[in-house]
Amino acid sequence: MDIGGGTTDIAVVDDGGVEGTKMFGIGGRSFTHQIAEALDIDFDTAEKYKLSIKNPAKVPADVKEKMLMAVRRNLAVWLSGVEITLDEFNLNDMLPNKILLCGGGAGLGELQEVLATTDWFKELPFARRPVIHLVENADIPGIHNQTSTTLDYSYVTALGLLRVALDTLAGTPEDDGIRSKLARLLQN
Repeated sequence: MDIGGGTTDIAVVDDGGVEGTKMFGIGGRSFTHQIAEALDIDFDTAEKYKLSIKNPAKVPADVKEKMLMAVRRNLAVWLSGVEITLDEFNLNDMLPNKILLCGGGAGLGELQEVLATTDWFKELPFARRPVIHLVENADIPGIHNQTSTTLDYSYVTALGLLRVALDTLAGTPEDDGIRSKLARLLQN
């Protein structure tokens, strides 16, 4: 699940192959809008509060509970979107038992918690409760960050695409065309 700013994209992968992809229109900005509305504050301040939710000391005590209530309300709607979207896959087999989360919205601890602790999955074709894992850049083999920038779960989709590009280019013959130039660019 790639939880971006405006959407949640879900890809079902089975035995290394993509069975399908679907998306729905609730992402991280939706949570920020709910916080802004509940606290009657501007979007930028609400975004700062949302990003600080893991560090309660950075959120004023008088707004913390209202903010968490707004997040929980939005979580219920988001979780319904997850259920409906997974149900639309209409797979003959069971859904995979691991859910990998990435994207900027995936870092919201309450989102991870609701997936890991509630019974949302019971009506879907899971053999058991799915394991929830927040994917970090270290989980992607062959990609090493040599910059001073911290790359976290919000960069995983881009890093995964880079990994696919590198794998694809490794299997193509060298020539002076665009592929070889792209391969050299990606390898540097």
